[in-house]
Amino acid sequence: MERLDDLVDEETRNQVMLNCGYNCALVNSSPIEKAKARRKKFKTEDEFLQAEQKKPPTGTRLTREGNIVYQFYTPRSFTHPMRCYCSLLRGLPEGETASLAYCQCSRGFVQKYWEGILGRPVKVELLESSVCGAQECKFAVHL
Repeated sequence: MERLDDLVDEETRNQVMLNCGYNCALVNSSPIEKAKARRKKFKTEDEFLQAEQKKPPTGTRLTREGNIVYQFYTPRSFTHPMRCYCSLLRGLPEGETASLAYCQCSRGFVQKYWEGILGRPVKVELLESSVCGAQECKFAVHL
Protein backbone atom coordinates (compact mmCIF):
# COMPACT_ATOMS: atom_id res chain seq x y z
CA MET A 1 0.00 0.00 0.00
CA GLU A 2 2.90 2.34 0.71
CA ARG A 3 4.09 1.83 -2.88
CA LEU A 4 0.65 2.64 -4.24
CA ASP A 5 0.56 5.76 -2.05
CA ASP A 6 3.99 6.79 -3.36
CA LEU A 7 3.41 6.03 -7.05
CA VAL A 8 -0.05 7.37 -7.86
CA ASP A 9 -2.17 10.36 -6.97
CA GLU A 10 -4.90 10.14 -4.32
CA GLU A 11 -7.80 9.98 -6.78
CA THR A 12 -6.21 7.09 -8.72
CA ARG A 13 -5.29 5.04 -5.66
CA ASN A 14 -8.75 5.58 -4.15
CA GLN A 15 -10.35 4.36 -7.39
CA VAL A 16 -8.06 1.31 -7.48
CA MET A 17 -9.06 0.37 -3.94
CA LEU A 18 -12.72 1.21 -4.54
CA ASN A 19 -12.70 -1.28 -7.41
CA CYS A 20 -11.17 -3.86 -5.05
CA GLY A 21 -14.16 -3.31 -2.75
CA TYR A 22 -16.59 -3.80 -5.62
CA ASN A 23 -14.89 -7.11 -6.44
CA CYS A 24 -14.88 -8.12 -2.77
CA ALA A 25 -18.65 -7.55 -2.67
CA LEU A 26 -19.06 -9.92 -5.62
CA VAL A 27 -16.93 -12.63 -4.03
CA ASN A 28 -18.31 -12.15 -0.50
CA SER A 29 -21.96 -11.57 -1.38
CA SER A 30 -23.46 -13.45 1.58
CA PRO A 31 -23.92 -10.38 3.83
CA ILE A 32 -25.51 -8.51 0.94
CA GLU A 33 -27.88 -11.36 0.13
CA LYS A 34 -28.88 -11.67 3.80
CA ALA A 35 -29.56 -7.93 3.98
CA LYS A 36 -31.62 -8.06 0.79
CA ALA A 37 -33.71 -10.85 2.32
CA ARG A 38 -34.26 -8.76 5.46
CA ARG A 39 -35.27 -5.77 3.32
CA LYS A 40 -37.99 -7.82 1.60
CA LYS A 41 -39.77 -8.24 4.95
CA PHE A 42 -40.65 -4.54 5.07
CA LYS A 43 -43.05 -2.52 2.94
CA THR A 44 -40.96 0.62 2.98
CA GLU A 45 -37.32 1.59 3.04
CA ASP A 46 -37.93 3.64 6.19
CA GLU A 47 -39.39 0.62 8.03
CA PHE A 48 -36.38 -1.44 7.01
CA LEU A 49 -33.92 1.23 8.16
CA GLN A 50 -35.69 1.59 11.51
CA ALA A 51 -35.50 -2.18 12.04
CA GLU A 52 -31.81 -2.23 11.10
CA GLN A 53 -31.13 0.54 13.61
CA LYS A 54 -32.88 -1.43 16.36
CA LYS A 55 -31.22 -4.75 15.54
CA PRO A 56 -28.18 -4.36 13.28
CA PRO A 57 -26.00 -7.26 12.16
CA THR A 58 -23.31 -8.27 14.68
CA GLY A 59 -20.40 -5.86 14.79
CA THR A 60 -22.32 -3.01 13.17
CA ARG A 61 -24.63 -0.21 14.17
CA LEU A 62 -26.61 2.38 12.25
CA THR A 63 -27.76 5.90 12.94
CA ARG A 64 -29.73 8.10 10.62
CA GLU A 65 -29.87 11.83 10.07
CA GLY A 66 -32.32 12.70 7.31
CA ASN A 67 -31.11 11.15 4.07
CA ILE A 68 -27.79 10.01 5.50
CA VAL A 69 -27.33 6.66 7.20
CA TYR A 70 -24.16 6.35 9.25
CA GLN A 71 -22.92 2.80 9.28
CA PHE A 72 -20.39 1.83 11.92
CA TYR A 73 -18.24 -1.31 11.92
CA THR A 74 -16.73 -2.37 15.20
CA PRO A 75 -14.55 -5.40 14.48
CA ARG A 76 -13.21 -5.33 18.04
CA SER A 77 -16.69 -6.29 19.30
CA PHE A 78 -16.50 -9.84 17.97
CA THR A 79 -15.82 -12.87 20.17
CA HIS A 80 -12.35 -12.84 18.63
CA PRO A 81 -11.63 -9.11 18.34
CA MET A 82 -9.83 -7.94 15.23
CA ARG A 83 -8.69 -4.66 13.74
CA CYS A 84 -10.54 -5.06 10.43
CA TYR A 85 -13.05 -7.39 8.81
CA CYS A 86 -10.71 -7.74 5.83
CA SER A 87 -8.52 -10.81 6.16
CA LEU A 88 -5.53 -8.84 4.87
CA LEU A 89 -5.60 -6.44 7.84
CA ARG A 90 -7.38 -8.55 10.44
CA GLY A 91 -4.18 -9.23 12.34
CA LEU A 92 -2.73 -5.73 12.18
CA PRO A 93 -0.97 -5.29 15.54
CA GLU A 94 -2.29 -2.68 17.97
CA GLY A 95 -0.48 0.59 17.60
CA GLU A 96 0.24 0.08 13.90
CA THR A 97 -1.82 1.88 11.30
CA ALA A 98 -2.49 1.38 7.61
CA SER A 99 -2.92 3.87 4.81
CA LEU A 100 -6.39 5.38 4.60
CA ALA A 101 -6.28 4.52 0.88
CA TYR A 102 -6.56 0.87 1.88
CA CYS A 103 -9.95 1.54 3.46
CA GLN A 104 -11.39 2.80 0.19
CA CYS A 105 -11.85 -0.92 -0.48
CA SER A 106 -14.28 -1.05 2.44
CA ARG A 107 -16.04 2.02 1.07
CA GLY A 108 -16.57 0.12 -2.19
CA PHE A 109 -17.96 -2.88 -0.32
CA VAL A 110 -20.32 -0.69 1.74
CA GLN A 111 -21.49 1.03 -1.45
CA LYS A 112 -22.33 -2.28 -3.14
CA TYR A 113 -23.96 -3.52 0.09
CA TRP A 114 -26.39 -0.60 0.20
CA GLU A 115 -26.98 -0.51 -3.54
CA GLY A 116 -27.88 -4.19 -3.38
CA ILE A 117 -30.32 -3.63 -0.53
CA LEU A 118 -31.94 -0.50 -1.93
CA GLY A 119 -31.80 -1.39 -5.61
CA ARG A 120 -30.38 1.98 -6.62
CA PRO A 121 -27.09 3.91 -6.59
CA VAL A 122 -25.87 5.50 -3.36
CA LYS A 123 -22.90 7.68 -2.49
CA VAL A 124 -20.69 6.48 0.37
CA GLU A 125 -18.05 8.45 2.25
CA LEU A 126 -15.40 6.96 4.52
CA LEU A 127 -15.29 9.07 7.67
CA GLU A 128 -13.25 7.01 10.16
CA SER A 129 -11.19 3.83 10.04
CA SER A 130 -10.21 1.41 12.78
CA VAL A 131 -6.92 0.58 11.05
CA CYS A 132 -6.08 4.28 10.91
CA GLY A 133 -6.51 4.85 14.63
CA ALA A 134 -10.26 5.18 15.25
CA GLN A 135 -12.12 2.79 17.57
CA GLU A 136 -14.48 1.84 14.76
CA CYS A 137 -15.06 2.44 11.08
CA LYS A 138 -17.66 5.01 10.10
CA PHE A 139 -19.29 5.46 6.71
CA ALA A 140 -21.86 8.02 5.57
CA VAL A 141 -24.35 6.46 3.15
CA HIS A 142 -26.22 9.13 1.21
CA LEU A 143 -29.63 7.74 0.33
